[in-house]
Amino acid sequence: MGAPLMASSNNNDSNALPAIEVFTKNRILELLGSQTGNPELFLKDHASDYKNWTKAELLKLLKDKTFQGALDPKSENGHHYFSLKKALKDKSWVAMYSSYCDLLLCPTLKEATHLVRLVLSGNKLSAVPGLDSLTNLRELELGDNQLTTLPGLGALKNLRELDLSQNQLVTLPELDTLTNLKILDLEYNKLVALPRLDALKNLEGLYIKNNQLTSLPGLSTLKNLKRLYIENNQLTTLPGLEVLTNLQRLELRGNDFTALPGLEALINLQQIFLDETQTNREGILRPLVTLMDQQKERNLPVVQVYEHYQEITAENLRNHLEQVFGLGQTQVAQ
Repeated sequence: MGAPLMASSNNNDSNALPAIEVFTKNRILELLGSQTGNPELFLKDHASDYKNWTKAELLKLLKDKTFQGALDPKSENGHHYFSLKKALKDKSWVAMYSSYCDLLLCPTLKEATHLVRLVLSGNKLSAVPGLDSLTNLRELELGDNQLTTLPGLGALKNLRELDLSQNQLVTLPELDTLTNLKILDLEYNKLVALPRLDALKNLEGLYIKNNQLTSLPGLSTLKNLKRLYIENNQLTTLPGLEVLTNLQRLELRGNDFTALPGLEALINLQQIFLDETQTNREGILRPLVTLMDQQKERNLPVVQVYEHYQEITAENLRNHLEQVFGLGQTQVAQ
C-alpha cells in the first residue's frame, strides 16, 4: 500500500493536515487545485504563482481551505472569478473594477493589455498572475488583500497611482522603473525596508504609515512630494528632509524622532502631526517655531500643528518651548 493521503492521530479526522514529510510541493498544489473546484484551470493559470511558497505555507492554505470553490462556477466566489475573467477580454473596457466581492483567485491578466485602470481592492487575493503584461496601466488598486509579494510590478512603467495598503507585504521589488508614479500607498503592511526611492522623482504622495520601517532611502530625491505619511514606524531620522520644500502635509506620530534637522526649510508646509513625545523634543520644536517665523515673515499660511489631532496654537507652542527649553534664537511672530 502507498502512503496515506492524510496523516492524523485520529483516523476519523477528515480535516487533518497532510504530513509535511509525505507530500511534495507539487502534490500539495494538486490538492489545492482540487479544492478550487477546477483543478485543471488552477494548474494552468495559478499554480506557478505559488511555486516559491514554502511547503508549510502551502499546507496552511490547504488546511484553511483558502481556495475552496474559488474556480467553481456554481459558487459565489467562482461566479465573480468567471465574470471578471470574461470582462477582462473585452477590449472596450479600459477600466476594470471588481472590489469587495470575495475573489479568492485573480484571473490571469496576460491578455488585458488594454487596461488603464484596475481596481481589485477588498478581496482575498494572494497573487496577481500576469501583472507584468499591463504595461499601459496608469492606476492599480490592490488594497485590502492578502498579498505577501508582487512579482511583475516593475514592468508597469506608465503607472501613476499604486495602492497596496492593508496587505501582508514584507518586502517590495525594486521600484526604479516606475518613474511616472505620483501616488504610492503602502500603509498597513509588514514592511521592514523599502527599495530605494531615488527614481520616483514625480512622486507627490507617499503613504507608508503602520509598517516597521527604520529608514527611507532616497527621500532627498523626492522634491515634488506634497504629502508624507510615515506615522507608526521605527524611524529615528529623516535625512534629506530639508529638500522637500513642496511638502504640505507631514504625519510623524509613533516614531522615535528626537530631532528633525531641515524642518525649518519646509516653507510650504501646511499641517504637521506629532505625538506628545515629539512635542517635548527641543530638536523638533525649535526648527518648527523657526519655520512658523519664516512663514509669517513671507506672508505665507503658518503651519498648523497637531498633537493627536488636537491643534496646538502658535502661542502655546512658543510658550511651551520657552518654559521648557528657553526660547533661544527662535521666536514665533505674533
